[in-house]
Amino acid sequence: MNVTIIYASESGNAEMCANSISDVLRDEFHPQVVDISDMTVDQLRLYDTSLFVCASYGEGDVPNSALAFFDEISGGGVDLAGVRFAMFGLGDTFYDTYNRGADRLAEQLRACGALQFGEHARHDASSGEPPEEMAEEWAVAVAAQISAEIQGVA
Repeated sequence: MNVTIIYASESGNAEMCANSISDVLRDEFHPQVVDISDMTVDQLRLYDTSLFVCASYGEGDVPNSALAFFDEISGGGVDLAGVRFAMFGLGDTFYDTYNRGADRLAEQLRACGALQFGEHARHDASSGEPPEEMAEEWAVAVAAQISAEIQGVA
C-alpha cells in the first residue's frame, strides 16, 4: 500500500508535522511527502491512502500553497471516488476560524466523493503542545488503522 503525506503550509509547521508523520510511518509504509502546491487531482487519484496536513491561514482559509489544488477540487465535476484520506489540521483557538482551513479542505474532498477515515486531528497552537508531537501520536493511530484494514480486521 502506498501512503502519501500531503502538506499545505504557510509558515512551515504543516511541513514539519508531515515530516514527523513520515518518520513514524517510514518503516511500515515508506511514505512520500508532497507539498500540496505540487499536487493535482490526477496525481491524488494514484495514491491508495493520502494523509493531509493542513494549516489555517487568514480568515480560516487554506494556505496559499493549497489555493490551486483547492480551486481545482472546488470547481465542480471532480470525481474523487476511491480516494481515501485522513486529515491533520493546524490552528489556534485564539481565532474564531480555528482549524477552518483543514476543515474546508476535508469538506471539499468529501464533496468530491473522497472517503475520510480516522480521527480528524486538530492541533491547537494555544495548547502549548508541540504540533509535531501530536502529529506523531496521530500517525501511530492512523498506522494502526491502515494495518488493520490491510489485514482485513477493520
